[in-house]
Amino acid sequence: MTEYVTIIGNGKMGRTLASYFEKSGISVQKIGRQVEDILGKIVILGIPYDALEETVALYEDQLDEKILVDISNPLDYQTKTSVLADDQSSSLLLAQKYPHLRLIKAMNTNFSSSRMTAGDHPLVLVAGNDASAKEAFSAVLQAANFQL
Repeated sequence: MTEYVTIIGNGKMGRTLASYFEKSGISVQKIGRQVEDILGKIVILGIPYDALEETVALYEDQLDEKILVDISNPLDYQTKTSVLADDQSSSLLLAQKYPHLRLIKAMNTNFSSSRMTAGDHPLVLVAGNDASAKEAFSAVLQAANFQL
């Protein structure tokens, strides 16, 4: 499988996911704080929740034909509580603001980079507003040895 994944964010999760994809022969574009042209069909937002809206707005004109994956956790890490109301989620808020985007929510509830080690086949739960986007992202995850 020849795929190209773009990961925005060079933190623990971004680096860990890039490693999984690269070990499986999937090309990865890593974007940090600099603005770049997005090369991947799948774009993973490996950034803190409080940077989601600003980042999506910055890249919005490049995201129409992409699959956007939100892996953020909207938490106050001091208190370990959600910064959102009980009936809200980061992906729901993004979907409401950007209804034209193909949005996936994955990887935030069932593991963290500290639990992913070489040889593991982490379980990933995938939710989204576009069946073909979920199917395409799931295929890339399976190619990178994730379980669905």
